[in-house]
Amino acid sequence: MNGSGTATGRSTETEVELIQRRGNGLSPRQRWFSLAELILGSAIVIGHNVYHVIPNEVPILVVLGLISVRLRDGAWTAMGLRWPASWRRTVLFALGAAALRILLGALVIDPLTAHFWPPAVAPSGADQITGHVMVALRWLLIVWIFAAFGEEIGY
Repeated sequence: MNGSGTATGRSTETEVELIQRRGNGLSPRQRWFSLAELILGSAIVIGHNVYHVIPNEVPILVVLGLISVRLRDGAWTAMGLRWPASWRRTVLFALGAAALRILLGALVIDPLTAHFWPPAVAPSGADQITGHVMVALRWLLIVWIFAAFGEEIGY
């Protein structure tokens, strides 16, 4: 963080201490820029979700988010994107979370919500996935780009 570290690579200052020492560090110009970003982002989301004048806000917000990060810091780590400390731990955590989500969905959530709502309907085109690896990979790529990556950057 500030260049001083230990043999383990960990900083001697916590992030909180570093922020307190530096102050918040935003100039009035940066604050106005942040306000403009907030207003523009809000207008885009409202334009899509309320007034339906923008077809899909996620790609627009992703591009604006990447531009904002580039103008401010320029590093992927500013958005929290970095290599995990342990790939094994990351993969095991992801597999455990996926298994838990599937089990809870099948055994708890679906039976509970069946009392209140009609059964979920798959999106159009979902029937083409079964037995077609390339179609499945295409949809997986689309979901990862828009839902997993795009919305994390955009929102």
